[in-house]
Amino acid sequence: MTFLRLKLTTHVRICIWCIVLCFFLIRFATAANATILLEPYLSFSFKGHVEKKSTPEGPTHEWSYMGPGYGFRVGFDFVSLLLGLELSTNKQTWEGDKAITAGINDQPQEMNSNSLGLFIGTITSFGLIVRGTYFVMVNIEKKDHNGPYDQGDTYKGMGYSLALGYRFLPYLATTLEFRSFYMDRIKIASDAGKTYSLSDGREASLSEIMLTVSAPLLF
Repeated sequence: MTFLRLKLTTHVRICIWCIVLCFFLIRFATAANATILLEPYLSFSFKGHVEKKSTPEGPTHEWSYMGPGYGFRVGFDFVSLLLGLELSTNKQTWEGDKAITAGINDQPQEMNSNSLGLFIGTITSFGLIVRGTYFVMVNIEKKDHNGPYDQGDTYKGMGYSLALGYRFLPYLATTLEFRSFYMDRIKIASDAGKTYSLSDGREASLSEIMLTVSAPLLF
């Protein structure tokens, strides 16, 4: 119950920040004669790759993953300059390379990834989209792992993405993104939700390709 309350509190805080941001974006857009952008999207991640060490001196364990997701962007379009906030969530199934992991963590692991970032980009007159995002918060939660002791543990970090896409219609766009994440902390669910640093060589690094289909709405 405590973990559930903490999780709900985090989601409520994110919603509050999104509402506050929307308010300031509307005020700014009105003053700057800009257009408000609301862009929900569906996504699918593939070519996902994870590298992590269990101990600083130990071998590197590797996983591959893929999975669906969704998210939205809220911001403004000011003379083809795109600025705003992006929130996304993805389901990932990590599968270990048994030749590399040597039997350690080589079973599929169900993970939930949530990220919050700031994006900047542009869209040309013929529909080409170029966008970069810096993720200030990335959480990857273990839903199904090696038993009840580490289920609910959450990796924490940051990352970035680079996207290239095309807007086919006023309300239909698609992008192909390269995403990279660096996880340097972990919250242990079984230890009262305490967070520990992984900066001693046990950091996890992730990279993936993400395809998104979105509906950009301009107001």
